[in-house]
Amino acid sequence: MPNGNGALAHAGHKEDESGQAFITLESANTQDKKLSVKDVFKKIWVMAFCVTFVFIVTLSMFPAITVEVKTQYEGTKWEVYFIPVCCFLIFNIMDWIGRTVTTVVQWPAKESRIFPALVVSRVIFIPLLMLCNIRNHFYLPALFPHDAAFSIIMLLFAGTSGYCVCLSMSYAPQLVAPKDAETAGALMTFFLALGLSLGAALSFPLRVLVPAHGKEQRSSSSLRQRGRDLHRCRALSYSLGRVWDCLHPGFGTD
Repeated sequence: MPNGNGALAHAGHKEDESGQAFITLESANTQDKKLSVKDVFKKIWVMAFCVTFVFIVTLSMFPAITVEVKTQYEGTKWEVYFIPVCCFLIFNIMDWIGRTVTTVVQWPAKESRIFPALVVSRVIFIPLLMLCNIRNHFYLPALFPHDAAFSIIMLLFAGTSGYCVCLSMSYAPQLVAPKDAETAGALMTFFLALGLSLGAALSFPLRVLVPAHGKEQRSSSSLRQRGRDLHRCRALSYSLGRVWDCLHPGFGTD
């Protein structure tokens, strides 16, 4: 028969086991708990800034300013196809290529400071495009009048846009634990929409640097100009709607 001391030791051993099990369960619950939105943002704020800044630069110039560039071969058949090809076709193809390249090459690394520096350096495309052969240049000179110069600038402008956006969106969930990846994705969607809104809004003051003046511009292009302004207003309202949806995902639903 076990003595009293053995029974007490056995009971103490059981208490130790139950205490250890409780501590293990508590630590497991702590590990499974998701971080707050603020804590997740602290981890991905660089990528959030990158995706916002990329769209600010892109939407401020395309298409509000880029559609105003004219070919040097005015009066030819090429004039009809210049904007559809050199502006819209090149942009969409290169943007798609830039996004696709990230499935093969992902450089710089997500921890590197080079990536945000490259994103910020894209601001150089604003003066480069503003100095192309824009119609009725009034405040700025046309330093790049040739069609090839505009096409090369558009190639780099669109390719870096797609590449940097896709890289930012793919890097952000990798900076947090898998349990917080959904929160990181929602935050990145919000900042993507914020960049669209700010870029569309910035296109209005930049458009002032390309004034519409002269009889030809007032008569033949006034309707097209109003159409472009309406397009930018619609783009801005759509972007603001995306921001509202991100801030209030359950609004208006049962």
